[in-house]
Amino acid sequence: MKRISLLSLVFVLIITCATTAWGAAAVGYGTRAAGMGGAFTAVADDGSAPYWNPAGITQIKYVTFTPSFGAEGTYDIADDLIDTSSGLPEFTNNSCDIMVTGYLGITTRYVGINAFVDVHGTVKTVSNEATYQGVGYGYGALTLAGHLGDQWAVGLNVKAVQAKTTGSTVYNNGTTPGTKSYANGDGIAYDIGILYQLNDNTRLGFMGRNILGSVDWKDGKMETYDPTDPTGTTVTDTKSYNPTEDIPKSYTLGIAYNPYESLTLAADVEMIDETGLNAVDQTRLHVGLEQTALWNIIAIRLGAFTNKGEDAGYTAGFGTKLGPLLLDAAYVQASDDGYYVTAGFKF
Repeated sequence: MKRISLLSLVFVLIITCATTAWGAAAVGYGTRAAGMGGAFTAVADDGSAPYWNPAGITQIKYVTFTPSFGAEGTYDIADDLIDTSSGLPEFTNNSCDIMVTGYLGITTRYVGINAFVDVHGTVKTVSNEATYQGVGYGYGALTLAGHLGDQWAVGLNVKAVQAKTTGSTVYNNGTTPGTKSYANGDGIAYDIGILYQLNDNTRLGFMGRNILGSVDWKDGKMETYDPTDPTGTTVTDTKSYNPTEDIPKSYTLGIAYNPYESLTLAADVEMIDETGLNAVDQTRLHVGLEQTALWNIIAIRLGAFTNKGEDAGYTAGFGTKLGPLLLDAAYVQASDDGYYVTAGFKF
């Protein structure tokens, strides 16, 4: 029974690490953008445009339906957290860190309805202590956009936000309970996007993400457990909290240049303003290119980006279009590798 309980704990830690999270991946949402290193603010002409620049949906000629999924992080968690010789937790300075993004939406030239999921989870084991933390955000977005003259386009996202945070500690290879914390939150956030057609070959873009956005946390509690209770269910102390927290904001300037029709070169400067315990204010640089061929049936993408405190990341992607069917895949090489896939339709 003891071994079964320990293995159950490790299983819970692994599942938590794989499914909860804090903050967006370094290249954001959408497989095409991921393949271009996240340099997409002035491109923003596919189904992921509501995330990158809501003004970009004015470039969409058809109705698009493009579900997308991406994940970056540490994948060898079984080796990190389990002693394979005994099958027991190996609490010796190991960690797991996974970021997950998901996107699903229907977008037209002037209106879009979309859902984004942004999660980040960590599991750390140090000596005889294991901790896991996770925060997840879900956004339901209504996107509206329009033209101002021949050169300008503006767009707005109105986003209903749902959030959840959870965390826990255990000691002595999982045999001793520690603490547990959790809270649910909701709020409203806004994105503003602008596109400017400088000339036939060059576009400029601006994106302000999560402007005036905040989350009101509710039912927040931290519980401390009695370590002498073998069932691990006796609570000795409970603290409640219901704070209001700003959602991390970012401001991005981008440029996209088409030296000829089948080649796109793009660059973004992204300024991130975060809040909270693990906040990392920083400026990221993104560069990317996309080369299409065979009457735009296939596309090859390359990119690079910077991330504070880490080495530069590099990306590559491939896409194909068969009638209304769109298929894309991307790979991100950074401190933690990432994979992105999209399958969608243009009607």
